[in-house]
Amino acid sequence: MIRPRHKRLVVEPMDDEKMSSVIEVVQFDKFNTKSSGIEGKSWNRGRVLALAADCDKENGAQIGDIVLFTKNGGLPFREQDRDFLLLSEKDLFGVIG
Repeated sequence: MIRPRHKRLVVEPMDDEKMSSVIEVVQFDKFNTKSSGIEGKSWNRGRVLALAADCDKENGAQIGDIVLFTKNGGLPFREQDRDFLLLSEKDLFGVIG
């Protein structure tokens, strides 16, 4: 398994069935704070398999956590017939659970 460096994580993407959920996000218009809309955004999910030594282990993701990240986030790679992503810690939007 690749060993991540510089605030990066190795994430194993979850299968399409589990990644197809839509999370509703409230977005505010920066010019008119009274108007807001709810727009559905599709996030990808995956399980954290490895963390760089300098990742925020106190407030950030832990090994085994399921995390949310952008659809185009990370560098995909393949090892032993399995697909993985190398993500920057700043590309994570949240930890589920």
